Amino acid sequence: PFGVELASPAEKLTITITSSSGEVVRTYEQGPFEAGVQSFTWPGTLSDGNTDAPAGNYKVSVEATQGDEPVPVTVLNYALVNGVIKG
Repeated sequence: PFGVELASPAEKLTITITSSSGEVVRTYEQGPFEAGVQSFTWPGTLSDGNTDAPAGNYKVSVEATQGDEPVPVTVLNYALVNGVIKG
């Protein structure tokens, strides 16, 4: 799972998954989306239809547009929180 934070609404998101060697293994185009945080899950499917991506590290990059204009986007990852200290 991963998320994106959009600074403003976007008509289209282009999500690209690349392997540790830089090979594009999957590209998605989705939209429209409102501003704010959106959640996604990549089930490990590859562009060739194979449903089992090899074990390894993958990178997610996202481009967002509204019309012909780019929309600022931040890719977010999920992590386990082991504790919170109130200060």
